[in-house]
Amino acid sequence: MDFSKKIAFPLFCLLIFLRPFISSKAFPGIESYYLIFLIFVSVIWIKKIKSFKNSATLNWGFFFLVLAAILSLLSSPDRPQSLISLPDYFIGILFFLTTLSLNTHETKTILRIMLLSGFLISLYGIHQYLFGFSSMAKYILEENPSFFTNHLVRNYFLSRRIFATFFSPNMLAGYLIMVIPAALGYILEFRRDARFIPGFVIGILLLAFILTKSLGAIFSLLFSLGLFLFMINRKKKILSPKILLVGISVFLILGSMILGQIISTRYDRIFNFQNPHNSIVQRINFLRLTAKIIKEYPLWGAGMGNFGDFYMRYRGTWDIRTNYAHNFILQIQAELGILGSLGLILLLSVFLKDILSFKKAVRQDYAFLKGGLLCAGISFLVHNLIDISFFIPEVAVFFWIAWAGFKNLAE
Repeated sequence: MDFSKKIAFPLFCLLIFLRPFISSKAFPGIESYYLIFLIFVSVIWIKKIKSFKNSATLNWGFFFLVLAAILSLLSSPDRPQSLISLPDYFIGILFFLTTLSLNTHETKTILRIMLLSGFLISLYGIHQYLFGFSSMAKYILEENPSFFTNHLVRNYFLSRRIFATFFSPNMLAGYLIMVIPAALGYILEFRRDARFIPGFVIGILLLAFILTKSLGAIFSLLFSLGLFLFMINRKKKILSPKILLVGISVFLILGSMILGQIISTRYDRIFNFQNPHNSIVQRINFLRLTAKIIKEYPLWGAGMGNFGDFYMRYRGTWDIRTNYAHNFILQIQAELGILGSLGLILLLSVFLKDILSFKKAVRQDYAFLKGGLLCAGISFLVHNLIDISFFIPEVAVFFWIAWAGFKNLAE
């Protein structure tokens, strides 16, 4: 057994397991050590990547992103900040390339590890909902009562939105909208005879997801699960038209009930457009001010990680501060310029091609699992049209792992 099999692969599995437990914003020191270990593992495994898995379009996409990052770094008005932000853009690509070098058995192993950590994170989130908020409130009142003046903190406590090990409920939701379709695909593929345990796992994941009360993530997951059902039924013909219609009806009814409950608890932040913290008003302002940054820096961008500083130049009195455009396409254009957008478009075109290849493929090998992984990626991308998890390593890396896992199984 060579070194990469004996040492590097177990270490890579450990990195995948630990990833959602380490908040890059809360623990930057631990994040730095994590990145060092990831680079060490990636360097060992890069030589094992099979060239035929990387299309020319994918390679050109990576090339333009790297070139854009270099040019953006050279022209950045705050180079230290841009250097610090490098992992936010490229740590996921390291996971993608390393995962792409795995064989089918190793791919299934890391997917099991990914689902295990997701299950544990969900259990912790449910524990937080039942017992954690009261103990946190007591601790804050004793140590730093002024912390409650932060509108986000007040919102989390008043609405009891869980965030587990992440820095916000939306980030936990953005993580779970990938884990849930992947888990569903994996269970349907390999655990069809074991009824209780798979149902329990999916139930825990869904319960934790609902408790995040993230509307954008809920819409993204509903969309991807509906697509998953459509694609799998085309492949496997597992449902008759009548059963499919009943399933869709139940799905929509339950989804409407959940959304109704969440909207009722967050009414002021959804329908009160005079509230400066209204989610819709916020995102409109983010997009409006992002357009101004893009107009001023169309070629090379404002520099990685500099969005927040430039946003402050344009924001009005009632615009809340943010470091993100809440749209991954616009943020990459704002920070990396036209070459960054070109690289992203090429990568997205490859992902779209993979979706179409799954739809057209005659072979049925791993259809459930591949469908689940594709839908995990779709959930993530749809969610990032209105949120920021594309730039949060503890969330984003699982998109790259899921995508690379699909490509491995498709070979």
